[in-house]
Amino acid sequence: MRLTLWIAIVLAFVPLACGYQKPNGQVTFITVDTDPDWSPDGRLIAFASSRRHGGIYLVRPNGTGLRQVFRGVASDVDWSPDSDRIAFQGDHGIYVLRRSGGHPIRLLRGEQFRLPAWAPDGRKLAVVKEERDLATAIYVMSLDGSGLLRLLPPYPPRSAPHWDAVTASETEPAWSPDGRQIAFQAGDGHVVTADIAGGKRRSIATAGYEPAWSPDGRLIAFQSDGALWSANADGSGDKRLLASNGGDPSWAPDSRTLVFEVRHWYGRYWRRPQSLSVVDAAGSALRKLTYGNSALDDPAWRGDSATP
Repeated sequence: MRLTLWIAIVLAFVPLACGYQKPNGQVTFITVDTDPDWSPDGRLIAFASSRRHGGIYLVRPNGTGLRQVFRGVASDVDWSPDSDRIAFQGDHGIYVLRRSGGHPIRLLRGEQFRLPAWAPDGRKLAVVKEERDLATAIYVMSLDGSGLLRLLPPYPPRSAPHWDAVTASETEPAWSPDGRQIAFQAGDGHVVTADIAGGKRRSIATAGYEPAWSPDGRLIAFQSDGALWSANADGSGDKRLLASNGGDPSWAPDSRTLVFEVRHWYGRYWRRPQSLSVVDAAGSALRKLTYGNSALDDPAWRGDSATP
């Protein structure tokens, strides 16, 4: 009886180990491809992945030529304007890596820094810093890691009677192409733009995350309620649904196409697998860019432990 029970348990797990085909046609896998960024020259898409124990990968927009350029803890990748370097959040800090790979240079040390974003002139980086009051704020710095300064005045000010750390937080910075404005997530899911000079704000979406400014300056893409949307950068007009499942978008340099994350609901581990897809600015021509499992995935990559 005991032997029969153990055989039944083993057989129950065999489909998962073999890549069991789900009734809807999807195959279970554990790969997490995330944080895509389209190079300004249009030739490559960089992203963080759990493949081969985690790191940074490059792939052509047609899905060919996949290669690893960095192995290790990595997230929040962002191309430099000259398409030669990649900034990312790594182990205990912010790093910059050459397109060809090699040893990355650490610009900032500490777990309180994340989400680097190159300024359009290529001379500085924006980063998100966790403050002592537990709010987060956008800072800018030189490429040698010096001159760290807050970009915008605090809003609301710390002296406001109803101030709290969530409402006052700024995160997910995305520069306008001319460098005069920045889009970001304010508070708990409010996409806004702000003038660098003076800090004047405009509302783009009252429920949104992960904004991305199109290279032509006209549109801002963002994630809302698990779907991918775009809106006019001046805040006018209606929002447009681009994909029903999507997040963390990045524009192609011609502003006609986006790459973004897709979250899947099957997997052998407690985290949810993710892949990358591409869609045009009208919400059509949707296609998969990466999808499927890697035999060398690291189930502990980045400490992921989200429940399904």
